[in-house]
Amino acid sequence: MSNKRKTGGIITKSVLGVLAGFILLVAILPPLNGCRRAHADKDLISIGMSVSDVFQALDEWEICHGNSFDTASNELASFSAVKMRYEHQYSVHADKGTEKGFDVRVEQDSDQQMIDSKQDLVRFAEKQIGNGRPWNLEFTYMGGVIRSVFRIDLDSQGTVNNVSDAIAAQ
Repeated sequence: MSNKRKTGGIITKSVLGVLAGFILLVAILPPLNGCRRAHADKDLISIGMSVSDVFQALDEWEICHGNSFDTASNELASFSAVKMRYEHQYSVHADKGTEKGFDVRVEQDSDQQMIDSKQDLVRFAEKQIGNGRPWNLEFTYMGGVIRSVFRIDLDSQGTVNNVSDAIAAQ
């Protein structure tokens, strides 16, 4: 009888060990997925690519934030795009505080809009970046509570001149 109790205890410990391993695996995989996607997408970008090339190459990001600071006038121009759950649908927002402004199609007084195709997103980004100033684009990849980010620097013609390493942040 004492032999059966020992066997039952070993089985219970084994089941608990497997369960703990599974929970740990589930907790670790989502952050690693965001990091993996950021590194893979970063490797698709090369010096000399256009804004259109960048957006056509990247598909895995969740948030894109672009900004440009004009040191002569101290003006900051920015835009952000959030990829929605449905394939190639984006919620975009543009800061209208620059000299040339951002002529974004808006409904009523909202300066946020929905874009339903990747081609429209590319046109939106090109329009924002086409102000003759250098821009930075930051792409964010979600993975649980940890997000991974990399940045692309564009020159005043909208051409990639630097790609940062992907980093994880909370």
